[in-house]
Amino acid sequence: MEMYGSRGIADIVEDLRNSIVTVRTSRYGRDQWGRTDRVVGSGTGMIISSSGYIATNFHVVAGSSGITVITPDNEKHSARIVGYDDATDLAVIKINGQNLNSCNFGDSSAIRPGQPVIAVGNALALPGGPTVSYGVVSAVGRILPWSEFITEGLVQTDAAINPGNSGGPLATLDGLVIGMNTAIVPFAQGVGFAIPSNTVKALIQQILEQGKVRRPWIGLSGVSVEDLAELQERTGFTNGVMVASTVPGGPADIAGIRRGDIITEFAGKPVYSMRDLIAAISSSKAGKDSIAVLYRGRRRMEISVTTDLMPPGYVHGFHGEKPGPWD
Repeated sequence: MEMYGSRGIADIVEDLRNSIVTVRTSRYGRDQWGRTDRVVGSGTGMIISSSGYIATNFHVVAGSSGITVITPDNEKHSARIVGYDDATDLAVIKINGQNLNSCNFGDSSAIRPGQPVIAVGNALALPGGPTVSYGVVSAVGRILPWSEFITEGLVQTDAAINPGNSGGPLATLDGLVIGMNTAIVPFAQGVGFAIPSNTVKALIQQILEQGKVRRPWIGLSGVSVEDLAELQERTGFTNGVMVASTVPGGPADIAGIRRGDIITEFAGKPVYSMRDLIAAISSSKAGKDSIAVLYRGRRRMEISVTTDLMPPGYVHGFHGEKPGPWD
């Protein structure tokens, strides 16, 4: 195992700090007496292009009436939202910048539990520059109740992540960003989470090319059988997804999937819960046929479904101007 001295780590941190920014927001809310009041917030962003595109968490900028970015040279810039994806808590904002230092993304599929990592961010909005913390990858592919559309799951770390770190990098000791810090568990010790870099990169590309994120879709809503005790008793199924409804004219409806069907497999992947079905659909390609294995009563059926892109009406995203390329 390659060892890093304090000098080496300090150099890596310096490089990381040169590619992250402070994101300050303002919005209007009401105080305890019902009066309109200005609320300020603070988070972190990662520079993804020399011309001023910045990635951060959606919850950092959501609902803001104004966004100010402070770059590593302590210059203040007004920012606008280019696009966002609230399902994965990711947003891209833009400032007018030149020759900015971009962060370097690594391959999040290659990281392993126990691997040392560094978290950098604007923790607690403390003055004097970003806060650095050191830890290890505690787990990968971690699934949380609020992350159903993050099909890779999240990277868990014991590196200290505090309010204000949101949107900042979780990086390897090679200085490669393998996650975007996004969540903590307030009542736990040393439990923080980051969106995997592969997810971040894919979504950024969609936002910069299209101004929004469109996922593979078949147009149905369902309920995990494991959450339906009465259905389990009546049918004998203990897992799968019961179809609650299909979108008229959507791929599932056209294919012949009906309300009450229990889906147990999609595109060759077992379906134990709604999360599994979402992941299987998300990993398929629009325009391609996938086989859904389902039960209608006691009858086993295999139905071919042509996956489509989720229509704009089903996207929680920002339809802004199309930006230039991500360099």
